Amino acid sequence: MKTTQDLYKYVAECRADIMAQFDAADFGGDADVMFEHVNDYALEYVDGLQEVIYYAQAWALIDMLRFSSGDWIGDAETELKDMGYEYENIDKHMCVLAHTILLREIQDGLFELCEEACEESEAA
Repeated sequence: MKTTQDLYKYVAECRADIMAQFDAADFGGDADVMFEHVNDYALEYVDGLQEVIYYAQAWALIDMLRFSSGDWIGDAETELKDMGYEYENIDKHMCVLAHTILLREIQDGLFELCEEACEESEAA
């Protein structure tokens, strides 16, 4: 990813991949229940992203965000501090920051997608 636009596109693709694993009908059209399952899966999904696993990719993501907007990194660091995260080494820190940022961005639109899927399921 070279720009935040690339990141937004990537996040949208991740959300689509996650949502493709679920059928709203399996949850009786209940968006809240569906979201619980989708959100749990999203946590596992983000754990497997290259930007979270590989140091170089985490560094590249954080570096791109550092030059585009300080809010992404500052918000992630605040969230980690609130969770009691303890710094171990710089490479791991980059991966943890990448995880926090990607998870937050992916989760941000999931509930609305669950609601839409449930509405479509009821209409069908």
